[in-house]
Amino acid sequence: MNIKYTGILLIFITLSMAGRYKALSVKKEVDSLKDLIDAIIDSKILLKSERTRSCEIIANINSKLKNVSDKEVLLITSGLVQKIGTTPIEGQLLLFDGCYERLNNILAVLEQKSYAKKKLYGSLGVILGAFVAVMLV
Repeated sequence: MNIKYTGILLIFITLSMAGRYKALSVKKEVDSLKDLIDAIIDSKILLKSERTRSCEIIANINSKLKNVSDKEVLLITSGLVQKIGTTPIEGQLLLFDGCYERLNNILAVLEQKSYAKKKLYGSLGVILGAFVAVMLV
């Protein structure tokens, strides 16, 4: 009898943790976008102070871009990366500002969706775990 309840408890905990894991994967999207925005801010500062060459800035942004999966973010950032080093500094700084503003707008929307999805996946895991536990009893 104890083994049956232990198995049911294990299933409940496993499904609850699966919901939490999915919620954390949603949070990773937001964190990767925040890292990309920070890299863009840092790159703008380095470009403005003329301490870094454009190829190093492109490499820094591309390294942060690998973790992002949103197509709109990729499109915006690839447009910025293509223009770095090909336009005057003033134009590049304006491109950084525009990219920063657009990515911040996307981040705000993504954070709202992420919060809702985190709660949904966490609750769904607990509910599914409870449902399976009840069905097995």
